Formats: sequence, structure tokens, C-alpha cells
Amino acid sequence: MPSQAAEIRLDELDLAHGALRLPRRTVYLDTLTGELLTQWLRMRQQTWPACSNPHLLVSSQTALDPSARPSARCCSGRRSTAPVSPPEPCGRTAS
Repeated sequence: MPSQAAEIRLDELDLAHGALRLPRRTVYLDTLTGELLTQWLRMRQQTWPACSNPHLLVSSQTALDPSARPSARCCSGRRSTAPVSPPEPCGRTAS
């Protein structure tokens, strides 16, 4: 379910063993999924270096707020008609 995907926390992801260790079961990741998650984590770190939110999936609105509830909207599979723009870097000062 999309809402369950939004609830995944970073500490449940075990890339070294290619697994997602959820409370009731372990999901083993295929190679592509592991590579995509590695890329996402790299982009997340570069975009929001001060990110304190413990969830795997964050947005510019939730990255710096550890108490922010994740949004299932990011995982719903619904297409938005709004134009897509790159995320704003949080925690950085303009030069």
C-alpha cells in the first residue's frame, strides 16, 4: 500500500544485506531496487544535508522536521498536473 511505503524508516533499510527489515517481515531487494535506493539516498543527502527526518521518503516540506509525518501522496502513483521543479535545497545558505 502507498501509505505503508511512506512510513518506511531509514533504520529499516539494510542495503549491505539487500533487505528492508519491516516490523512483521523482511523484504529482500533485487539489484535494481538496491541501486535505485542507493541513488535516492545519495541525492537526498546532497539535497538536504541537514535532513533530520527518519523516514526514507522525504520532501522539501518534511526533510528538516523529524516529527513530520510522511505523505502517502508521494507514493500514490497518481499523476499530478502541476509542473515538476527540482527540490529546494534546505539547510544551505545562499552565496
